[in-house]
Amino acid sequence: MNATTELRPLEQANLERVIAMMREPEAVSMAALTAENPDDREAFDAHMARLLANTDVHNWAVLSGGGEFVGTIATFPSEEGAPEVT
Repeated sequence: MNATTELRPLEQANLERVIAMMREPEAVSMAALTAENPDDREAFDAHMARLLANTDVHNWAVLSGGGEFVGTIATFPSEEGAPEVT
């Protein structure tokens, strides 16, 4: 099996899938950090607008080898200046 994973910049068009993932009970149960209210679309949109506007944060779409959107990953500077991944 030759499995591959690809990254590309997160796009506005991906946000519907992102919020859907954030609302999946199984995903919420496994996540280290979750939204206070995963159904609060206004809070989600405001949060994502801040993240996407922040040039220190790099948001990526994770794609399966077949090009299917399967999640997100982001890098941001830590307090020490080294990049962190979430």
